[in-house]
Amino acid sequence: NYADAFLARVTPMEAPLLDSLEKELRRMTGVEVLREDWNLEQVPEHLKVTFRAVDHRNRKLKENKDLHELKESLKDKV
Repeated sequence: NYADAFLARVTPMEAPLLDSLEKELRRMTGVEVLREDWNLEQVPEHLKVTFRAVDHRNRKLKENKDLHELKESLKDKV
């Protein structure tokens, strides 16, 4: 299973997700997947990363699928 193999080899937050996916897919299959091959607009909403801002007690302040929007909405509070 490619997903399990990928997760076993990759350290979270070490590199951008797509960089790691492209590298590991090339290593596992010999096929080079280019950045333009990914159609991220087609990813269903429930599979997209949700960014969350929390306070010093780890309580959720706000969350958003768009990191830029989240930052903008909190810029006066942080």
